[in-house]
Parts: sequence; structure tokens; C-alpha cells
Amino acid sequence: MPVPNLDQYRHAVARHLGAVLTPAVATAIEGEAFAEQDHSIDPAQFVRMTHQGYEFRAERMRDIVPELHLLHLMQWQETEAHRHAIEFRPDYERALAHERAGTLLQFTVRQDSALVGHMRLYLNRSTHTSTLFAQEDTIFVRPEHRGGMVGLSFLKYIEAALASIDVLEIRFDTKDTNQASALLRRLKYTPVATRWFKIIKGESHVR
Repeated sequence: MPVPNLDQYRHAVARHLGAVLTPAVATAIEGEAFAEQDHSIDPAQFVRMTHQGYEFRAERMRDIVPELHLLHLMQWQETEAHRHAIEFRPDYERALAHERAGTLLQFTVRQDSALVGHMRLYLNRSTHTSTLFAQEDTIFVRPEHRGGMVGLSFLKYIEAALASIDVLEIRFDTKDTNQASALLRRLKYTPVATRWFKIIKGESHVR
């Protein structure tokens, strides 16, 4: 059972002092006490950048989920063949909970307001160094928009944005199915590990 936030509970009670404790007032106090606080990072603190007709910016993921979903489908088809045996069913609510907690950042590439690329990262603090790092969750630019150094410029923009909030490390996973590794080498990223993958077959989770 969820536990109420004590500070929110005290403030809620204080706001209703003197009121008759009707069911409506009790419901209001309960709602305020259990309300999830929004600690999301304000995208407005990051400057926008333009490059050859494209605009790079930070946005709230919760505002653009329908637009993102189309790109997610395209990326799934292009880079995730190794797990096509599993149903594509993104958990947006879980991602949005991370955004509200201040541990998710969503960056976008737009051309004439249309979403043509994006990158999402999770923020965490290293248990080994106590420093802040960003872990790439997904990066994708529509194939017809990959020329003209768009990807390279987008990553440079994101690096500067993360540095502005004291992120010390950026960590990526790359697939063998695309050229992301070559792009990262150009930006002087260092490969340090290999990720292994296996689907444990079972009707309970493979559809």
C-alpha cells in the first residue's frame, strides 16, 4: 500500500483547518497527501540549437509520447531483430515516472516542427565514484534525415547539455546492426564492454 508523504499530508491538513471533515474534504486531503511530487528537470534550462534546418532541444517526454511512439516502432524494426520474438510493448508509464523523479531526460530533433529524431537518457549516480552519469536508453534519427552531420551535431549538443547539469559520464549501448559505433568513435567514446543477449524461451513472456 502506498505511503503518504508526511510533509504533503501536514500541508494538506493545514489547508483544510476549520473545515468540516466531510467525505469530500477527506478525499481532498488524501489526494494531496498521496500526490506524486514532480521533480522533473525543466527542459527550458537547456538552450536550443539549430543545424542545417534542424532544431535540437530538450522536451518533456510526457508531452510527446504519441510522436515518440512512431519513432520507437521504426527503431524496433531496424535495430531490434534479435528480440522480435518478444512483443513490442513499451512501458511509457514507467518511463514517465522516471521523468517525474528527475532521472530521465528527453532530447529531440525537429525539422519544421516535425519530430524526426530523439535521444532519451536515464540519470543516475555511480555507487563507485558518487558522480552523476547518463545512460543512453534510445537514440534514433529517421533514415532520410541522417546526412549532413545531423547525428554528430545532435550528440555534441546533448553532451553540452549534460555537462551543464554536472553529468560526468555518458554511457552508450550500440547494436551490431547500425553505424552508431563509428559515430561514437568520432566523438572519442571508448568501447569498454560487450553486452551479451539471450532469449530464454517460454510461452509466458515470448509472444
